[in-house]
Amino acid sequence: MIVPAKRKYVESADAVVEGELYDIDSGMGGSFTVKFMGVDPHGMSHWLNVNEQSSFCGQEYHFPASEIPEKVYTLIPENPNF
Repeated sequence: MIVPAKRKYVESADAVVEGELYDIDSGMGGSFTVKFMGVDPHGMSHWLNVNEQSSFCGQEYHFPASEIPEKVYTLIPENPNF
């Protein structure tokens, strides 16, 4: 089901919490829910796709922690009754 939602981007790399769920663009017009796994000593953030309905579930994503504020968000449903 597609639920209209607005994106609320995280403010900084320090604002994400290890083990918490966030969203990133899927690259296919939607989003994936991902779990933040942490930042390695080289400054790369590590994320795990937890969308069980997706064939991408279990896929890992890595990008520089400095890019977190432009790539990571939470979805706020436009209609809270969904």
